[in-house]
Amino acid sequence: MSVRAFVLIEADQTRVEELRDALPEIELDGSQVTSVAVVSGPYDLIATVESTDLAQLGR
Repeated sequence: MSVRAFVLIEADQTRVEELRDALPEIELDGSQVTSVAVVSGPYDLIATVESTDLAQLGR
């Protein structure tokens, strides 16, 4: 079973596109950024992070 987290991110407006492209490349211990979307509203990006279990996701 896998678990998924949706991470809401506020960013400097001049760096939103840069972050959208860079976040999937970040190496996480036991987790993976599977998607990043640019959104409007109080947050600028939403990243989806997946892992094999909840303990791994929290690292």
